Amino acid sequence: MLKRLFKEPMVYFCIIGALVYYFYVPDITDKDLTDSVVELPSRFVDAQKDKFSQQYQRQPSEVELQSIIDQEVNAEILFREAWRLQLYVGDAVVKKRMIQKMQFLLEEGSATTDVSEEELEAYFLTHQETFSSSQKVDLYHVLFSQSLDAERHLEQLIKAGSGSTKDMAGSAEKGSVAFPLGNVFTKISGKELARFFGDDFYKNIDQTKLDQWQGPVKSRYGFHVVKLSNESKTNEVRFSDVRENIRRRLIETNRTATRRDAVETIKQRYQVNITD
Repeated sequence: MLKRLFKEPMVYFCIIGALVYYFYVPDITDKDLTDSVVELPSRFVDAQKDKFSQQYQRQPSEVELQSIIDQEVNAEILFREAWRLQLYVGDAVVKKRMIQKMQFLLEEGSATTDVSEEELEAYFLTHQETFSSSQKVDLYHVLFSQSLDAERHLEQLIKAGSGSTKDMAGSAEKGSVAFPLGNVFTKISGKELARFFGDDFYKNIDQTKLDQWQGPVKSRYGFHVVKLSNESKTNEVRFSDVRENIRRRLIETNRTATRRDAVETIKQRYQVNITD
């Protein structure tokens, strides 16, 4: 059904439209990028008030709220001007970000489709040897597209003396990216983390610093601020211990297969020439 769906031209039109809206257009406007009117919905103002209140434990003053609004409006205006001048053309960072967004969109269908209990148990029985006794940890992480944003968020966490999972609220920080598999991994081995994030990800985490935020740690997705906790050694592996990790692994496998099939379908619309 998915392959048949991707043969419809309207599907690509909707995907591209959603991509441009999600990545480029902030919540402050639904207007076209060439419009000279910048609209600021009241829900945006309310959201900024709530965010300020959570961070500073008080309501913003009129001057502070106006400053927040001005920053957002200025950013929108500058973006529209950059779009008008086509400054995105030839920008490797923008290209990489667009590719990443497109991959997430192509994988979205499989991400919302969970796997059955029978599939989980069958996988466990078939691959039981891969869940041999090993060091297990809980991992919390916040993903950023830019290393500088990750560094700033890490500094904030360290200054605040952050040490609990409530710090995951930082996933809403500037420059952060929603990770498809979530921000928390429990009782997971280094081998499994390497499978999800890449071989170098777990190696570059200082495993002696338990319950401390550290980073930025680079993965195939971007830059992470991470924390390890609850280090343990499992002698006997039970299905209940690894069920969630198996579920994530199967979902990731489905996501990869979905993306691969979708890309192959899209490639049929293109001609590839190797030139000198």
